[in-house]
Amino acid sequence: MFRWFVFSVAVPLLAQLDTGAITGLIRDQSGASIESAEIVLRNEATGFQVALSTNRAGFYAAAALRPGLYTLRAAKPGFATSTREHVELRVQDRLEINFELPVGATATELTIASYGPRLESESSSLGNVVGARAILDLPLNGRNFSQLATLGAGVLPARKSAERDSFVANGARPVQNSYLLDGVENKNRIVGFDNGTAQSIQPVLDSIQEFKVQTSTYSAEFGQSAGGVVNVSLRGGTNELHGSLFVFHRNSAVAATPYFQPVVGQKPQYLQNQFGATLGGPIVKNRTFYFGSWQSSRELSAAPQIATVPTLAWRGGDFRNQGDLRPGFYPSEYSRIGFFARSVSRQPDSN
Repeated sequence: MFRWFVFSVAVPLLAQLDTGAITGLIRDQSGASIESAEIVLRNEATGFQVALSTNRAGFYAAAALRPGLYTLRAAKPGFATSTREHVELRVQDRLEINFELPVGATATELTIASYGPRLESESSSLGNVVGARAILDLPLNGRNFSQLATLGAGVLPARKSAERDSFVANGARPVQNSYLLDGVENKNRIVGFDNGTAQSIQPVLDSIQEFKVQTSTYSAEFGQSAGGVVNVSLRGGTNELHGSLFVFHRNSAVAATPYFQPVVGQKPQYLQNQFGATLGGPIVKNRTFYFGSWQSSRELSAAPQIATVPTLAWRGGDFRNQGDLRPGFYPSEYSRIGFFARSVSRQPDSN
């Protein structure tokens, strides 16, 4: 009975598309493949480990790895142990890390701590990865990360689109872009009935670890999109307690006077406040972690409006000096006034 209950409540799960993979060959100094060599990959932030063995060709492959820094250790009895530290794996990376184990005592260990940028040779996909440092340091209007998509080649801002915060990738329509959040589809399907954003959920900027914008020749797992693919990976908890507090304030007192501001009158008031926090850490070290983020937005806006009203003579029925009423021409009998349209908005809190 319990078995039937379990099957009745089962739901399909989407594949995780925000992960990466590390593959490679393990050989000796003569170039011969080393079979059954042990390779261990450890995430330096969480302590998560994956242990593998090479096949007859000396090949190993570790798939579905979360982005981050990894330490790789290759060992085989009769050979010296080799270690690669601080290997950076980003969203959708397919890294090739090869090892050459010299013949020697098992106690001998060769460690490589640093090396130059690695060439992406395992995938034909064209794209650009934007890391957490660039996301937090580069200026963004409204703290919207999708504006950074235009940093990649072939990507331009969308001038006319029903979706806000969108872009054009290699000439494709903005509506043809695809958006993923931690491997789950995040594209807005009801544009026009809501706030018109391209993404269903707008993640908090400080909670994003990195994101990748793929513009061409991506793999079949992204076949639903004819435009660009935005793949966002959120931050997670680690063995170290970490968090942040942030407040961003925008005030019209230090801004320039608007172009359509009337000559007489004060500058229209505009106040924008965005504030929030993030917190992450371990529940069980090396096993279970937590991470949470929160952001709230407040905005007060007063936009200048210009209108033309009849003069006192006109309102009394005297139209003798009405002058030329061609479009764009206002006779002296008109009185032009300026006023402010004031609005207050509060965006839903983001978590």
